[in-house]
Amino acid sequence: MSKKQDKHSATFPKKNRISLKRDFDYILSEGKRRKSKLFTLIILDNNLPFSRLGIRISKKIGNAVTRNKIKRLLRETFRHNKNKLIQKWDIIVIPHQSILHVSYKIIEQQFLDLVLNKQCKELDIK
Repeated sequence: MSKKQDKHSATFPKKNRISLKRDFDYILSEGKRRKSKLFTLIILDNNLPFSRLGIRISKKIGNAVTRNKIKRLLRETFRHNKNKLIQKWDIIVIPHQSILHVSYKIIEQQFLDLVLNKQCKELDIK
């Protein structure tokens, strides 16, 4: 792999972000919800050649520094695992209060459990 390709795979480009309010509203109203102890995922097919991530975090969860750290961990989880997604989805993550007390590995594991479980159901894989 060239340095340029390697560098590109380690970024979180704008095309992989859900940033428009109308996109958030549409995904929130039409998407399928998957819940865990740490967060709720709202997943919707996006008909794009790539998956996108949005994060909605309440001000009830910690202070600004804590919320930003959680957002960084969730983006990192998505970035490291987006190649495992066969289907291309828009994914909104809504963290719960319990996410404050767990490690990155547990966050990543729960994210993968929810996403890959949904993927298996969609593709009818057992």
